[in-house]
Amino acid sequence: MKTFTFKRMQSLKYLLMSFLFFIGYGLKAQTIIWTTKIPDASALFYGIGYGNNYFITFDYNTGKMYRSTDNGHTWNTTTSVSGMPGFIAYGNNTFVATDNNQREYVYYSTNNGDTWTGNSLPTTGISMSTGAIIYGGGKFVTCSSNGSTGSIFTSTDGISWSTVFSGSDPESSSGLVINGICYGSGMYVAVGTGLHGRVFTSTNTTTWTSRSNPISSTMAGVAYGNNIFVALSNAGEVIKSTDGITWSSSSVYNASTYMNSIAFGNGYFYAVGNGGTIIKSSDGVNWTTEASGTTVDLYGITYGNGIFIATGDQGVILVQEIAPTVTTQAVSSIAATTATGNGNITDLGTSNPTAYGICWNTTGTPTTANSKADNGAASATGAFTASMTSLTANTTYYVRAFATNTAGTSYGSEVSFTTSAIAPTVTTQAVSSIAATTATGNGNITSLGVPNPTAYGVCWNTSGTPTTADSKADNGAASATGAFTASMTSLTANTTYHVRAFATNTAGTSYGQEVNFTTSVATGIDDAQLDGVTIYPNPVDDRLYIKGIDEGEIAVYDMGGSKVISAILANTQAVDVSGLAKGVYTVRITTPNGKVEKKLVKK
Repeated sequence: MKTFTFKRMQSLKYLLMSFLFFIGYGLKAQTIIWTTKIPDASALFYGIGYGNNYFITFDYNTGKMYRSTDNGHTWNTTTSVSGMPGFIAYGNNTFVATDNNQREYVYYSTNNGDTWTGNSLPTTGISMSTGAIIYGGGKFVTCSSNGSTGSIFTSTDGISWSTVFSGSDPESSSGLVINGICYGSGMYVAVGTGLHGRVFTSTNTTTWTSRSNPISSTMAGVAYGNNIFVALSNAGEVIKSTDGITWSSSSVYNASTYMNSIAFGNGYFYAVGNGGTIIKSSDGVNWTTEASGTTVDLYGITYGNGIFIATGDQGVILVQEIAPTVTTQAVSSIAATTATGNGNITDLGTSNPTAYGICWNTTGTPTTANSKADNGAASATGAFTASMTSLTANTTYYVRAFATNTAGTSYGSEVSFTTSAIAPTVTTQAVSSIAATTATGNGNITSLGVPNPTAYGVCWNTSGTPTTADSKADNGAASATGAFTASMTSLTANTTYHVRAFATNTAGTSYGQEVNFTTSVATGIDDAQLDGVTIYPNPVDDRLYIKGIDEGEIAVYDMGGSKVISAILANTQAVDVSGLAKGVYTVRITTPNGKVEKKLVKK
């Protein structure tokens, strides 16, 4: 291997654009599309550069500059130069473009392309075309060549230049053409044509060393990223190196496709070629094709502000659009008809989302064509919530977070939840058909709730606040609202009971208000044996008399079953009922011979 100081030359239409080195942000499994912009269909856009939030390219034919400040969505031309700019680099707050027509000539702009100043490189006495340019290691590096002899120039500011070499390639009488150059990990790597598809390295841009290349094809370009150098030939052959010194053959993309340029950013190497070819790889070994949407030849590509932009013939500029990424978290605050969806925007994509939120349905894999809660535009990553309304109670829903930008709509994983059930509502009416051991409970289902009740009826006990854990009469499932009755059996005579109507569904058991009643007296003897017991007058005004017993006890109950009068009787005796309200009462008389019940009307 020979070490020498060598030249850098630029070929014409197939000279590959070099690029700024950008640190990747990590691999992303995101939807990517390419949109075509054609600011001028007659233009030939060769190289493209990025810096300070500006993308800049030149029409190679006319010298017009085209500039974008919105990630390539719109392009404006405000100035031009007199030559044929091919390659562009940015560094130290300065854009520098090389001229492929005027010999050893560059243009620089310190105001983001508003104005450009032409600048001749130091003369070498040899007329040579100026080619690829990069900014790396704190300086600009560009090269020129006439096919057999070349020069290398460097500058820290893009304005004042020094010649670091001028001469010929001692290893090849046919001359040397450098088609791509990059910088990474303290090493400059240049590739091009020559004896065996040449590869050269330098740590200082002054002394360059020829490295063995496992392929002999003309090299199109080289890039550095993910701790490796990857170089691409015009025939689609790929070589890679971890140090720039030792190279191995990596893969072959497509020998029938003429490849033109390679760049690195956001964890991926991207290469472009003729026929609208765009390929990408994270390791330089495994390559996939992305649909460019054009068959126009592509010559340049660069990375900036999270996206790649490629340039080509017929005025074509391809802008990479990357969809956002979102995740879906568990739904919270679940109620019968509302819930809170939860998501997280982990990457905004490019450009920022115009819509994000939660979408849902009852069948699975919801999209924004289904129900959704849209929070509007997003300008930052992070967790978010969205209100889900108009839901149906006791229903299972499927939910995904979403975010939409110009590349499309991305969804998080699917989660599911079930809305709460709605408890039924019931009321309790007065008990009827009261006997000694039976009665009829009365209730009304005013709302079925969701889902329909699986049980309804009345429940009772003798202590108060009865539940379905006490005695109950269950009518089974209910499918309609309205009044109902339930048979109460196995009661104890002359006993006060507390009663509530109830209805049960998956939300729980609802109860009506509590009512009371007292079962009738069980006489224990035939009615004929107590026929001599009478009460009078009936209806009564003030005093009630009992006839036909010598001794006993009297109790008067209202229609709600509450005892309102109690007295001990001997012979014919009057009971004061003047304090009773008008209405119907039950008089229960207990004697040594048994018990008897009489109805009493109070006037």
